[in-house]
Amino acid sequence: GTMLVSCAEIARRFRDSEEGRTRGVEAASRHRKAAVEANHSDGLMRSTYAKSFMDLFRLVLSRQALLTARAKAMSVGRVVQCFVLGIITGLLYLQLEKTVDKGRSVMGLLYTAIMFLAMGNAAQVGILIQGRDVFYKQRDNLFYHGMSYCFALTLTQTPVTVAEVFAYAVPVYFMVGLYIGVSQFFAFYAICFTCSMSLAAFFRALAAWSKDMVTANSL
Repeated sequence: GTMLVSCAEIARRFRDSEEGRTRGVEAASRHRKAAVEANHSDGLMRSTYAKSFMDLFRLVLSRQALLTARAKAMSVGRVVQCFVLGIITGLLYLQLEKTVDKGRSVMGLLYTAIMFLAMGNAAQVGILIQGRDVFYKQRDNLFYHGMSYCFALTLTQTPVTVAEVFAYAVPVYFMVGLYIGVSQFFAFYAICFTCSMSLAAFFRALAAWSKDMVTANSL
């Protein structure tokens, strides 16, 4: 059928009404405000990310610290496991004689200690692969820089690694009967800690390179 009143007439009458004039003033005010903000230098984004690298790093670091604190049971279980295996390793090489004939046994002890701490980080591969989709989504949407996530992940894992290495190195060092001395012990501790952190970084890189767990296990 034919409309009694056209759409243009309805729009004109609405603009002439009190409600229409009020809505028009509000719309014009919002338009002027948006135009001012667009012309203002502070209203324009001049960088890829909304905040600086350090601000994003602090935000990601606080988030990773919260996630690490929530996984307290896993961290405590890992430290207890290191302590128990440290005692077992110490019993295996209990009071090792410091002679030339026992040189290979000492080298075997050091190899066992370093490889246990290093390969214990292999569990990070599965954890990182599971959470990789979230990281890619947030990174691609410019939530934060990829390097800020890497630095934050490394820093939040460092205290856990310190506790793990200490729980393993103390019983091994003193039960085996290595040279009693502060500098000698901390040299042993530093070697174990460095190897553990290095292999942890390697396994994180492996998780980033691998398409899935099948590929990671094959590598």
